[in-house]
Amino acid sequence: TKNTRKKYGKNRVLNVSTFSKFNEKGCLKDVVRVHLGEDFTSFDSDVNIVTKEMPNFDKVEYSLKDWFQDWPKDPNCTDRTRKWLTDPANKTILEQTIRLQGQTRGIGQHAAGIVITPGPCWEYVPTNIIASNKNIVTAFQEADKSGKDLSELLILKLDRLKLETLNVIKDSIKIIKEKKGIDITKQIKNVDLNDKNLYFELRLGMNHGIFQFESSGMGALIRGMNCETFEEVIAGNALYRPGPMELIPSFIARKHGKEKIEYLYPALETILKNTHGIAVYQEQIMEMAKQIAKFTPGQADTLRKAIGKKIHKLLLEQQEVFMQGCLKNGVPKAIAQKLADLLEPFSRYGFNRSHAACYALVAYQTAYLKANYQNEFMSALLTAEIGDIERAAFLIDECKSLGIDVLPPDINESFSIFNTTGPNTIRFGLTGVKNVGKNIVQAIIDAREKEGRFTDIEDFINKVKHKDLNKKSLESLIRCGALDSLEERKQLLESIDILLNYSREAQKSVSSGQDSLFSNLPIKDIEPSIKLKNSPPATKEEKLGWEKELLGLYVSDHPLNEHKDYLAKISVPFAKLAGVKKSEEIITGGLVLEIKKILTKSNESMLFVKIEDLSGKSEIIVFPRVLKETEAANIWQPGAIILVKGKVSDKDGQFKIIANKAKILEKQSLPVNG
Repeated sequence: TKNTRKKYGKNRVLNVSTFSKFNEKGCLKDVVRVHLGEDFTSFDSDVNIVTKEMPNFDKVEYSLKDWFQDWPKDPNCTDRTRKWLTDPANKTILEQTIRLQGQTRGIGQHAAGIVITPGPCWEYVPTNIIASNKNIVTAFQEADKSGKDLSELLILKLDRLKLETLNVIKDSIKIIKEKKGIDITKQIKNVDLNDKNLYFELRLGMNHGIFQFESSGMGALIRGMNCETFEEVIAGNALYRPGPMELIPSFIARKHGKEKIEYLYPALETILKNTHGIAVYQEQIMEMAKQIAKFTPGQADTLRKAIGKKIHKLLLEQQEVFMQGCLKNGVPKAIAQKLADLLEPFSRYGFNRSHAACYALVAYQTAYLKANYQNEFMSALLTAEIGDIERAAFLIDECKSLGIDVLPPDINESFSIFNTTGPNTIRFGLTGVKNVGKNIVQAIIDAREKEGRFTDIEDFINKVKHKDLNKKSLESLIRCGALDSLEERKQLLESIDILLNYSREAQKSVSSGQDSLFSNLPIKDIEPSIKLKNSPPATKEEKLGWEKELLGLYVSDHPLNEHKDYLAKISVPFAKLAGVKKSEEIITGGLVLEIKKILTKSNESMLFVKIEDLSGKSEIIVFPRVLKETEAANIWQPGAIILVKGKVSDKDGQFKIIANKAKILEKQSLPVNG
């Protein structure tokens, strides 16, 4: 954008804007924060408990207003939440939340879209200014999202492709150089596109972290076509999209000789040979137009525009021009008509080959890094996803499957990003902890590098005198276990006000330029200024709950560990579902993560239950009959550890369990009986 503004003028180039909305949970907390103050939204606050019980409103048919009214009457509502929601003192808070929910919260800047205007932008489109960076943005959007309206106004709209994966590749190269002393930049730029071992790795389907290749559907496509060339990687990228997907069965059948390849016209063979006689790319249609209908390059690009932007009127015009061009070039009328008729359906699935090739190269480079430098690659990948707890947790599971241990955050060991600490170990990055911002993380690292490791909680606060060491960030560091090397978690939490008061005094001494009263005394003669409250240690359940909330995963232990020997005897791990026969009934067991309830066509309830065991995650499908039989036992609830008996389904390449029976797992529980 900097170079574009330099070329066309600062007042002619502007970004496309984005709009954030007040979602249900965030909106309630914002309103409470305004009415009552920041402390009333902390971890142990009433409103935080209330929001934890809120459903995902994208997946339910009722509104926030309905939930406020009906949830206190539900037997699953906790007493604390019921009391808060029905308290008359909170009536105004609830009313204002309902009024604000869904409204625009703020204006932002789109990562890719820019608009270039012939003159000062405010004379052509609606504009606004982003307060943080003073950039001009526009909310202008065409009615049909085609972009042609802007073109008719002599305005150019561009989408600049921004790939975080390029940073992952760059960071991987940097980490490899730092840790192993070798520079693989040239190897990545000139990666061997004929590496048979790499195609074998891709066909295995263990492609988590590989750009564009993570989904089970993409893995099924690569295995189905028996991908063995870079040209097929390009084709896979182009085919695995909503429109082109209908071409996949024919593409695979032709690749394996199960479907005959025929060409309507001899010249098509050289154009469509690489895709087994199927027109997949826009460039192939352009080449057909040039060779068979004698289009000029400019005319071929007009045809591409009609197809790519799905401009129906222009496409009809181009079909007629294409037909006439074929006839003038001696193509028989019947064949010319068939070729012209291909243009309309092609607009539904035609893809840009150059785009697919670029994506394929990035995918291939990430596959190379994962196959040859998996520790460094996974570190870079985790760092790229450091702000997304769920995604980071998913990648950490992938690390475990690769034999890489991801160590918990520690203020004496962690850096801001995920960092390799050994051949098969990665240390959790501090900015991966929820509610801990970059400023305080950098302050911690700077203090540690300047003054040495932190010896106790008082030493930590004395060294990290920073305004962002507030209640929320300090609580988060304590709860996730980052301060475990200094003091027990529960004792620190019970003494949080003492710690914060001491921190404020420490910050005041810095701003006033005063040294500590005892700064010249030997350490052995200094009495600790912080006297922590006596408190019983945190329970395992408390620790695990905090870790899951703040890190997205369990670190110090796992709820299933006390049952692992029993589960190993009677259940099939999720990682081995692929080896189960379709007709075989098995027992599985795990921790319930999330529940989605839907209504069938006969208006009966059924569930889709996300569940994890110590080997991975899967989904349990609970049909109405089984739900009715098990509902009274209160089995289906997040956090429950359950046993399920059922059959394996592998629809779309994803292994799920169709439940037949289920029960809560107890230490002495027996297998689910037939």
